[in-house]
Amino acid sequence: SPQRYFASGRLIEECFAKLGAHIKSCHAKDILLRGNLTVHLDEVRPGQGNFDYPAFLRGLNRLDADIPLMLEHLSNAEEYEQAAAHIRSVARKLGLSFA
Repeated sequence: SPQRYFASGRLIEECFAKLGAHIKSCHAKDILLRGNLTVHLDEVRPGQGNFDYPAFLRGLNRLDADIPLMLEHLSNAEEYEQAAAHIRSVARKLGLSFA
């Protein structure tokens, strides 16, 4: 929904608070709200949308260090590299490190 799109950090924090002990893996994605007549959300490469990666990475950082963060649904190796670079850049700004 547009409300959750523009306030994704609150939703992310709520999910980690409620589900943190049960999370076994995380999938890094992003979402973009298009300016169409009807609400249309597209999955895009991490860094190209409005997903609150600082909130996501802070939540992930509170979990067990062995929980994987996976990238998926990208078209080619270059997109995977760009997505990983974006996530690592956000993590560095937060003082976090993910292998």
